[in-house]
Amino acid sequence: MTLNKVIRVAVDMTMTVLFFVLMSYHVADTLVHEILGAALFLLTIVHNILNRRWYGALLKGRYTPGRRLHTAVNLLFLAALVCLVASAVAVSRHLFAFMGIRGICGPGGSTSLPPTGALYLWPSTWVSTGTAWYGLPPQS
Repeated sequence: MTLNKVIRVAVDMTMTVLFFVLMSYHVADTLVHEILGAALFLLTIVHNILNRRWYGALLKGRYTPGRRLHTAVNLLFLAALVCLVASAVAVSRHLFAFMGIRGICGPGGSTSLPPTGALYLWPSTWVSTGTAWYGLPPQS
C-alpha cells in the first residue's frame, strides 16, 4: 500500500470515529463537541485535498446512471456539510463565539439547524461511503 493510500485510510478512519463521537453530543461538553467538530471539518478539507482528482474528473467521461447517482450523492453530502458547518459556527458558544454571528438563532441562541444538518449528513455519509467502497451502482 502506498503512503498516499495509508494517509487516505487514516484520515477516513479518523473522520469516521470523530463522526460517531460527535453524534453522542450529550456525552461530551459543548466546548469538546465544538473542538471535535472543527477537527472533523478540517479533516474533511484534508480528505477533499487528497481526493481532488474526483473534482477534476467531474466534467470528463460519460455519465452512466451509476455515476450520476454517485455524483449526486456526493454533491448533496457536500451541501449538507457546508450547511451544517455554517449553522454550527452561528450557534457556537465557545470556539467561534468571537465572530458574533447570531442571525439565524432563536431565543437564547438556540436553533435546530445543526441537529437537522447532522441528520441529513448522517445518511448521506453512509450512502456516499457505500457507493465508493462497494462500487454500488457500478461505475462502468
